[in-house]
This record gives sequence, C-alpha cells and structure tokens, in this order.
Amino acid sequence: MFTASWIDDSEDVCALADEVFDAWVEMKSDAAYGFLQSSRHTSESPGRLSFRACLTETLRDGTRETSEVAAMRSRDRFDDSPSGWLTVDVHRSGEDLHEYLPSPWLVQQLIARGVRPRFAGDPLSVSPTMVRGRDGGEALAARVTEFERRIPLVVLSSEPDLFARLRRERSNLADIAAETARSCAGLASVVLVDEAARTQFNDAVGPELALDAGGLRVFRPEADPAVDAEARRHPHRRAETWYSHPATAPAFVGRLLASDALIAARGAVTV
Repeated sequence: MFTASWIDDSEDVCALADEVFDAWVEMKSDAAYGFLQSSRHTSESPGRLSFRACLTETLRDGTRETSEVAAMRSRDRFDDSPSGWLTVDVHRSGEDLHEYLPSPWLVQQLIARGVRPRFAGDPLSVSPTMVRGRDGGEALAARVTEFERRIPLVVLSSEPDLFARLRRERSNLADIAAETARSCAGLASVVLVDEAARTQFNDAVGPELALDAGGLRVFRPEADPAVDAEARRHPHRRAETWYSHPATAPAFVGRLLASDALIAARGAVTV
C-alpha cells in the first residue's frame, strides 16, 4: 500500500528511526482502538549499523495493518562522512493493491527531522516549495526536464481571481499545497508557482508540458518536451476540477502515485 526509501545524512539514522518509531507506537497506543504488537532489532558490524522495527495493528474491521521501518548507516573507509538509508513499508491484509494510502505520520516525521533527505539526488520534503519570477520558472523547467530526476513533481499554479470564484470550502491554495505535500511525502515533491514563473516555465518547456493558469500537473520522471504526445504521461487538471474541495488534489496525486507504484512493482516501468 505504501513504500518509500531514501538517503539521509543524519549522524545516526538508526537512532532517528528508533526514536520516531517509539513515538509512532505511543501515538497508536493512545488511540486504543486496536490490538498492537511491535518488535525491533538493532545490529552492528564493522562499518555498518542497522535497525529494523515492525508495528502490527488490528483495525476495527478486523484487517491487520503492518508498518515496517528499516535504517542502515555505513561509513566509507576513505570518507568519514556518515550516510544512511531509511525505508518504510506499510501494508494491510486483504486490501486491494490499488487502494491509496497517504504518507504515514512515521514517514513525515522521519523526513521532517532528517538531514538532507533525498532519493537519487532529488530532495524530499513534507512542505511545498514556492517558485517565483522568471528565473524561478526557468529553474523549474530545467528540473522538470532533467533526465536524472527520479521522483514526480507536483506543480500547482496560482490564479487568485479564478480561485476566488471557485472557492467552496474554507481552504486556500497554501493549505491545499501543504496537505498535498504531506500526503505524498517520500514519494513526490510539491511546487507552487506564481504567474511570472508559470509564464517562463511554459516558454521553456513548450506546449506539450505547459501548465494552465490555476492548473495542477504531475510531471513523472524523464519528461521530454521533444517527444510527441508526451503530454499524456504527465496528467493535468484544470482548477475547476481540484480547487473547490481541499481533499481533491491530494487524493488525485495519491491515486496516481499508487497506480505508478503498482505498475512498477509488476516490472512494467521504473519510477
């Protein structure tokens, strides 16, 4: 249902994972609506320290949810700077693999408290990034089309006048972007662009990858504006379809990421 793996430069990712896992178990225990069972194991060998922990919870409907976290820190013999890996996997018994599960609190905390968390060089965050002006739009275009990028970019375009007419819930673009970033933490990055940045971005990437005013677009890895019909690989939603309710954008992005992960797990593509 949910799997994320990334690199972290914390001095000791194993201690970080242990501490956050403890808080995760305590939070689940306070809820007191299901049966909990947890385990953990730490091992050390020359040049390597590893930590594994597992929490199994029986939900109200009888299904079991299992959250597993693994951390490993190693030191290169020629370089004393620390590096570490973190992996979190969450699944439920008897669930449809297509079901969307937002990024768990456990993942959000590990990323928020980490040091330069990243996947294949792409930074991870629990908060959206604001991109402003022509220079910002040019830099975003370079990031979207960078061949080495390995995580999706979720780009939301600001259009205040249009949003003022569409608003039906007590939310705004900042709230929606923040919730979207939290819900896909560890899986994608969320970016907000202003009008000047959007205009320059569109000039740089061309019509296949352009972003509408007030639009939301998910750019999968290996975005190439020179490829015909590339637009179909990078789903776009107009403001009318996602802005009026604060839960729509996070749900749309989550379902898309879940679908990509399912395809990747079957060996069809790499994301």
